[in-house]
Amino acid sequence: MQLVGRPGTPNIEVMIDDIDTARAFAEELGATLNLELQSVAVPGQTIRRYTV
Repeated sequence: MQLVGRPGTPNIEVMIDDIDTARAFAEELGATLNLELQSVAVPGQTIRRYTV
């Protein structure tokens, strides 16, 4: 999970975990800081979720 910076400012890595844990944390942090939550793929990769 990253806080994405504006043009000219860095992104800040907040945590690395499985997607479900990271998303729950991101939703809580976003609500607390009144930030929009966006799913953004790493360059060259695709976001995929599989449910079994």
